[in-house]
Amino acid sequence: MVMGYPSSLQPFIDSSIPYNSSGRFLGFFPPETAFDTSKNQILAVEFDTHSNYWDPSFAHTGIDVNSIISAANAKWYSHINSNTTDGSIANASTSYDSSSKNLSVFVSYPNDPVFSGNFSVSYVIDLRRILPRWARIGFSASTGRLSALHNLLSWSFSSSF
Repeated sequence: MVMGYPSSLQPFIDSSIPYNSSGRFLGFFPPETAFDTSKNQILAVEFDTHSNYWDPSFAHTGIDVNSIISAANAKWYSHINSNTTDGSIANASTSYDSSSKNLSVFVSYPNDPVFSGNFSVSYVIDLRRILPRWARIGFSASTGRLSALHNLLSWSFSSSF
């Protein structure tokens, strides 16, 4: 199960939610293809506070490429790790440099007196080999039988080529 929210890039072809993809499959993958990278075309950034058997044993930010298993991840430092509900606001940014093929996710907590630094995760990937020419961007959230509240206060997307 993912508690938090993943953002994703997917092919533009089918906008339906795959059958039986709730909970730990983020609404992106049916169980039959969730681990098979040859069957999917998706790039997702996940903010995950629940460890499934394929996850690291800590809350993490992950970069998922054609699979529910993160190709790269980093520990997600937040009050979420201690299960408090203090209303901390995080700034998250995802960027891709097509020259270096580096996808990076940066997270910071500007008003957090306990954790005032930044952390990031990055992965080198050629998006042209993963995604078709036309793709959609979106957000998903999943908690399975658990509950969590996350508010997306604002977001933007820009691309140049």
